[in-house]
Amino acid sequence: MLGFQTFRCFLISRSLVPVLHRLAEAALLVAIAMSLISCSKGTESKPTTKYVLYAAMHGYAEGWIAVIDCSTDSIIDSVSRGFQSDPEVVVSPDGSYFAVMCSGRPAEIFDGVSRTQIRYLSAPSLPPVFVPSEKIIICPQFDSALVYGIPEFTLKAVWERPRWFAERLGTSGLVASADRQHGQMSHSSYRYVVYSSSGTPVDSFVISPDSGTQLIVDLPFTFSPDGTRFYGKVYGNAHPLSLAGYDLTNHALLFLTRTGDTPYDCQVSPDGREVWTVDHGDLYGFNPDHKGSIHVYDAVTGVLEDTVSVVWPLAGPARMQSPYAIRFLPNSDKVYINSFAGPIAIVNARTKAVEKVILTESGRFTMNIGLAPKP
Repeated sequence: MLGFQTFRCFLISRSLVPVLHRLAEAALLVAIAMSLISCSKGTESKPTTKYVLYAAMHGYAEGWIAVIDCSTDSIIDSVSRGFQSDPEVVVSPDGSYFAVMCSGRPAEIFDGVSRTQIRYLSAPSLPPVFVPSEKIIICPQFDSALVYGIPEFTLKAVWERPRWFAERLGTSGLVASADRQHGQMSHSSYRYVVYSSSGTPVDSFVISPDSGTQLIVDLPFTFSPDGTRFYGKVYGNAHPLSLAGYDLTNHALLFLTRTGDTPYDCQVSPDGREVWTVDHGDLYGFNPDHKGSIHVYDAVTGVLEDTVSVVWPLAGPARMQSPYAIRFLPNSDKVYINSFAGPIAIVNARTKAVEKVILTESGRFTMNIGLAPKP
């Protein structure tokens, strides 16, 4: 009887062998699949953020906004609502909204996705500053600042300051303003003030190369991406027009470097290592030999590292040869530079060479440009 039971167990165990083999194979396949999934999580490419360039276009009858896909550098949309012939555009850093300004009219707010109009703001102002982290848009005026809430864009507060011109400190929610004094109708005054999102002054500084001199700052000015350094064009008394770098952490002047005679835009590279400034040259043809150029400075020492010359493809007035605004494309070597009432050049940030020129068709003239992620 014992022998029969033993023989029966032997038969059962033999019949289970194929089942056990299949279970083992299945477990092995599951383990391999999990391993592959784990490896792919660490090596798969992350989606790249797409960007769009907004170009405010001049027209003889009315202006319009060209929307350009930065991956193809082609126009994908246009916005026209009876703008005056010389519109300007300001884009929210997150791409959710953009504002169009025309002379003497309140800014018109548009949705960045549908590119449809949301509303006009309540009063004219200087170019506004979008602060998405605080859900506000600040519109400086000559003697105060109007603050609107996002997304309703209704008036939320009126600050006694900022005055004259304002700019965000990198990616922070802070805003710095050139504190324009009463009665001064040209350029900004000597002092910069940093404000919190509630309009409370939290810091201030002046650009002073020595104890007896405070320099007047020309517009516009800008900040490093991390918001720790200020850059602007300054002049005064015995000091010719220069580029100033200022350390906001230590409240110390980094450098004061002589720049071109007719500077305009001033932008910092995304890695914070270079400052690019525009010398727009002779806008009106009085000195055709004074052609515009872009100067590249070390962001810490102020040493001139390179000069970018752009030869625009269209013949015509001197102003068409004059660079005007600079916009860096993040995570890329592309730099967009538009001419004053002319085409847009794409410059390689590493080689400093012009790689392409867009918007070259007759009758298309760019007034200014803005860059933002595609929402």
